[in-house]
Amino acid sequence: MDSSYNFLMHGDWGWNSFNQTLTSYEMAVYAWLVNAEFVIALGDNFYEDGVTDTHDELWDTAFHDVYASPALNVKWYGVLGNHDYHGNIEAQIDRSVVSGETMWYMPATYYSIDYELKDGGILTIVYIDTCLLDPYAKDTEDILNNANWVEERTNQLEWIDNTLAAAALKSNWIVVAGHYPIYSIGEHGDDQYLIDDLLPLLLDHGVHAYFAGHDHLHQHIYKDGLHHITSGNSAGRGPFDEHGYAYLGVSAATNQVLHWFLDCGFAITSVDKTHLNVTFVDNHGQVRYSASMGEPLNAKSFYDTTKLKGLGISPKMAGVIILVPVLALAVGLILYLGKDWYLNKDGKFDMSPKNISKSNPEEVLKSMSALTLRRKTESNKYTDDDYSDIDSSTWSNLDVSTDRLGQADMVDKETV
Repeated sequence: MDSSYNFLMHGDWGWNSFNQTLTSYEMAVYAWLVNAEFVIALGDNFYEDGVTDTHDELWDTAFHDVYASPALNVKWYGVLGNHDYHGNIEAQIDRSVVSGETMWYMPATYYSIDYELKDGGILTIVYIDTCLLDPYAKDTEDILNNANWVEERTNQLEWIDNTLAAAALKSNWIVVAGHYPIYSIGEHGDDQYLIDDLLPLLLDHGVHAYFAGHDHLHQHIYKDGLHHITSGNSAGRGPFDEHGYAYLGVSAATNQVLHWFLDCGFAITSVDKTHLNVTFVDNHGQVRYSASMGEPLNAKSFYDTTKLKGLGISPKMAGVIILVPVLALAVGLILYLGKDWYLNKDGKFDMSPKNISKSNPEEVLKSMSALTLRRKTESNKYTDDDYSDIDSSTWSNLDVSTDRLGQADMVDKETV
């Protein structure tokens, strides 16, 4: 991994549990091994009800004290989960600029970072607020009390669209990170709001992978060209009770699940200009799974296959516009150069044998096979008179063999 740019990610982590402690230890070990550049916090950062302010004790007891290893003293890029919405989400944003805070970073509820890779490539990660995109969850319904929530939701979707469009012109890899999965065989199942409104944007702009938490498991789903990675069980919560198991295994993407497990753990991402790999590690330090996220975008070329900026037309339509006159010109040139084959001396269309050159055996061969001539003669479509003015030397130079079914072999005696 020396030439790779590496980072860790995990979700549903701030629970002050024994499993969180185990996971944090293994995260520190692997962060040191791969020289992790940063960590992605995939939401539900502080249980049960988020934080109250920028100096809530959970900043220490559930974060700094647990992830105290120097190897984890890197930037933590956060997104909001539903449990974070129980508390003060502005406090998680404002914590980024608190004096002495060297790890936590969440400049807004959604934002984008371009990472320059070691070999010169670019990785773009778009961090989004899925709770606003799907505010109908029972524990985030307070969002609906905001008179401007529809406008704010629309603004975020437009921002995502524009941000991904810009990334596709410059980046080798594009990843989107949010809390809610789009597809999941976990306890919450698929999110129809994300399927309807977010997923088309990811597919349109060539996003390679979508990282999420929320469901307390690890899973890799590959559907419609997009990798769905869930790392949502860092602290060992659930699934609990009958509700927790209601949707396990139930998804529109059930048949596209490549790997999953319920144990606690985290994920490591390794990326360079040509490779993007995700590895699952459990909280006992065992590597459980690793997979490639496909092929990189050709920087500044993705929209060669989607739309041409400024023209308002797709490359396919542009190709048609260019191809039609080219084909017309080619057909015209062919017709002009080959006019002697289909025009008689009066300039009229004539494809009868009399209009074929009378003395060149090669032209006879190109026009029709001897077998065809014979069959047409036998069917009285043409008569011997049709060929009466063909040079006798032409026929004497041809040997016709019909030993192959449906085909005549013609051999020039002078060249054998």
